[in-house]
Amino acid sequence: MVIDDCQPFSFVEDTGFRTLIQAFDPTYVLPTRQPWWRKGTSRQRRRPKSLWQAVLGVLHFPDRHTAENMAAVKSALMAQWGIATKVTCLVTDGAANMAACARHLHLHTLNLTAKTKLTQVQEQMKPTEPVLKLIQEVETRWNSTFHMLQRMYNLGEAVGAALAGLDTDITPLTSNQLRLISESLQVLSPFNDATVELSEERRVSGSKVIPLLAMLHHTLEDDMGAIQTEQSKAMAECLKKQLRDKLYNLQAMSIMSLATLLDPRYKKIGFFSPNKAQEAERRLTAECATVIRQRASSPSSSSLTQPGISEASQSVAQGDKLWRRLDHAVMQRRTQSDADATVEVHTYLGEPNISRVSNPLDYWELNKHLYPNLYKLAITFLCTPASSVPCERIFSKAGEILCKRRNRLKPKTLEMLVFLNKNE
Repeated sequence: MVIDDCQPFSFVEDTGFRTLIQAFDPTYVLPTRQPWWRKGTSRQRRRPKSLWQAVLGVLHFPDRHTAENMAAVKSALMAQWGIATKVTCLVTDGAANMAACARHLHLHTLNLTAKTKLTQVQEQMKPTEPVLKLIQEVETRWNSTFHMLQRMYNLGEAVGAALAGLDTDITPLTSNQLRLISESLQVLSPFNDATVELSEERRVSGSKVIPLLAMLHHTLEDDMGAIQTEQSKAMAECLKKQLRDKLYNLQAMSIMSLATLLDPRYKKIGFFSPNKAQEAERRLTAECATVIRQRASSPSSSSLTQPGISEASQSVAQGDKLWRRLDHAVMQRRTQSDADATVEVHTYLGEPNISRVSNPLDYWELNKHLYPNLYKLAITFLCTPASSVPCERIFSKAGEILCKRRNRLKPKTLEMLVFLNKNE
């Protein structure tokens, strides 16, 4: 539980754990620590019929006395007692920060009222469907904006009905605005799907980058005919231009292009430009020939760069009469390795592509004896990740573990917990 669920070491003191132990062995008594402030509070005070005052809380306030900070604390206190929508007035002194705090609380109360009204409207309009909430975008995640617009469009009718029943100056979305949101969602939906697919950790993703960008470009071209608003057309054209620029750069990168060719799901079909596919095939043939020469000269070597060093020394020795016969034999072997590489690459590329939902690693495991040199290249290039999302998830997981309940964890302990959690 400590590793899989990131539970703190003190979870043995939690109520759920105590209940579980009692279910296993009712006779076993876990030690408890009864807080002192719970003693002697069993008696309840009756509310008198006359005017009555009560103290709801006296809270420690270490932050600066700004309107935002004070409003946050008071909102939390009102939410704790369930009176956020029942407060009639707030009496303060004449300080500017206190007056601003009252305005912030008014907006917060309006927000709670709007949420309650939206829930009631949804329950009346669609009683058999689950109640949905509006989604707030996160500035550092573009797809959160997509999800916000999608939820707003799905709840457009309910939001309009809820606003009509509230005393607010906020106007519902017009039909033109809803149509603009609908077309924007149509344009951005493939990008959201591509973002989710490229963020996977357990599957090959680097080889998907070029094919996915090419499919996004084709999808945008297909959707252009259904887009009518000028804003959506401008957004689609801007995205197409950026995709073309990205595709041009990525198709020229050896790592990405070789990964795409070595993925039996895509091969040359995954490229946007046939010329770039031919260039990638030539690079793959050269890499395969290097592997063949490496195995012939030094079977125990695993580096792909060592043959390049030996070739440089051979080129210096060429032309010397004493070594002419040996150099000629080496050149013949090199020519033979180039021919063998060409045959292996052409045979591999000539096979039909496997299904897009298949695992390319399974394919190479089955065909590693048929294409031994390409297999070595495949395990080298197919491990390339498509994005840094897996790394960001590690930072998020470390933040979940190192929380207020576990703020005294040693760095080495945190490192081992994250290591075990991500490598189980």
